[in-house]
Amino acid sequence: SSCGCFARRRDRRAKKRPPVLATAATLAQLGFDVVGYGCMTCIGNSGPLPESVVEAITQGDLVAAGVLSGNRNFEGRVHPNTRANYLASPPLVIAYAIAGTVRIDFEKDPLGVNAQGKKVFLKDIWPLRDEIQAIERQHVIPGMFKEVYQKIETINKSWNDLDVSSDKLYAWNPKSTYIKSPPFFENLT
Repeated sequence: SSCGCFARRRDRRAKKRPPVLATAATLAQLGFDVVGYGCMTCIGNSGPLPESVVEAITQGDLVAAGVLSGNRNFEGRVHPNTRANYLASPPLVIAYAIAGTVRIDFEKDPLGVNAQGKKVFLKDIWPLRDEIQAIERQHVIPGMFKEVYQKIETINKSWNDLDVSSDKLYAWNPKSTYIKSPPFFENLT
């Protein structure tokens, strides 16, 4: 909800995001689209960068940056061509995308200009807590959560029918191409 409030306030005050950015999730009227949920963008499935951007990065040996609201920020996490990746709240992800750079001081530098040519700063469009709470009251209904979580252990027959080991330690599959045992646990006593 904070992301939506931020984007809506931004939409009223300034122009769309720079077209050279790869974007993943916010409001369509700002030029963003929801392309997936959960771990989609966090595991590098954020889609391609424009070819001209990839070309500029590789030819100029540039350190391109990515900003995500996930939980990991290592090199290439969002895209193979992003070598500097930063974690931020969803509204800040949008703010960096609108700015078109991570080299911005949000307190001093404008995100852009509005239709009247006036500079628009982050403080001008940051969502107010009251706005966020109003949206949460309207759309995040506690009864929905209670209803779902009361049945959580029985609602999915396929999940409940999985053959699961009762061992206390996870049985790592050495042939897995996706889930691997982290090497930093090796040789621990």
